[in-house]
Amino acid sequence: MRIGRKERAVRAEVDRLVEEAGAMLAGQLCQRCDPGEASACVRVNELAHADWDRLTGIADGRDPLRRSAWDGATRFLAAEMVFSVAGHPEGLLRLQRSCLIPLELDMLAGGPTPASPTQLVQVVRDRLARSRRRPTHPSAS
Repeated sequence: MRIGRKERAVRAEVDRLVEEAGAMLAGQLCQRCDPGEASACVRVNELAHADWDRLTGIADGRDPLRRSAWDGATRFLAAEMVFSVAGHPEGLLRLQRSCLIPLELDMLAGGPTPASPTQLVQVVRDRLARSRRRPTHPSAS
């Protein structure tokens, strides 16, 4: 059975959407964007979903291609998250679930989105500070 042009186009679009959804869940939207296109929401996506190794690599500056002000803000925040706040992979997962994924969802739902790297640092640091002050139930560990 031959597949028509229209069906091939639909399948290609579905494949693209599935790839993008996978990238979003893995914190890899930033790698799919041109450097000038990577918005605050894409940066928060990376912080909210990237694993420990990826974030420590960003924080340590092992990614030499990242040189914009947005990249510097992301590097600063990754370092603060992994070295100062989370401390270990399990702590990072808790931090991402309690703080950064809700921030990402707020932004995706049309909430305020930082317009500059400085604002991104302020917004994320504010969320991190609030999460440190929030008491947690012992079962959350």
